[in-house]
Amino acid sequence: MSIVNGFVLNNFTFEDNKSLISVFSKENGLINLYALGLQNEKSKNKYSTLKFSKSEFEIFQTKDPEKMSKLKTGKLIYGIDISTMTYEDYLYITTIFQVVEKTSNFGEVNIRKYKFVNDVFLAFVNHKDGRFPIFLYFMLNYLDFVGRKWNLVTCLKCNKRVNKFVDFNLKERQFICFGCEKKPNEDLKMELFIKTLEYFSFAKAGKIPVETYDSQVLVKINRILMDEYKNEVGLMTTSIGELSKGRFI
Repeated sequence: MSIVNGFVLNNFTFEDNKSLISVFSKENGLINLYALGLQNEKSKNKYSTLKFSKSEFEIFQTKDPEKMSKLKTGKLIYGIDISTMTYEDYLYITTIFQVVEKTSNFGEVNIRKYKFVNDVFLAFVNHKDGRFPIFLYFMLNYLDFVGRKWNLVTCLKCNKRVNKFVDFNLKERQFICFGCEKKPNEDLKMELFIKTLEYFSFAKAGKIPVETYDSQVLVKINRILMDEYKNEVGLMTTSIGELSKGRFI
């Protein structure tokens, strides 16, 4: 018997009363849990196994992390009520959980990643307004866990740490400093774009939603990040496809 804490990334029902639950856990990385009777209104495990929730599970754990463990009991810690979310927020949290699920391995423990996901999810739960910046914060910083972290510290051309960047190279995903860029950028919002990316790269998740942002800048960051995940990371989900269109932002 084992105790695991984690996020319910997915929940599938098959054969009427059987369920397969995908969990990103602190103790075991990605795991699959097999459960019975979750559709029963009297089930004690009904709420702890809902998608978009964080729970503590008592399980009969298999030795092979790629095989299903059996759920005994679950205790909901906190979660998101889907019925209260806007469609945009649903797209954001769906994308976050899909990215985590598709880039995590069975049995691979990563405490730093787990803490990052936990901080973002908690911020998402606590702030019903301002969830778009939280989503962008996640997508930008999660690139570190898939080997695609952007260098937002040094200049692309001189490789120096400077106080003033004036441009952003889309191909290399890196800033260019004032000393290296002779031709001024025609984008009037470039300064705001740079400051927002810099802030997202070092701020704590809980501080992200309380700031004021320029909507056009956020839309631009979203477009670049969706392109990064589709074409560089190699992830193309339905929600990423929808967010790439920019219609729901």
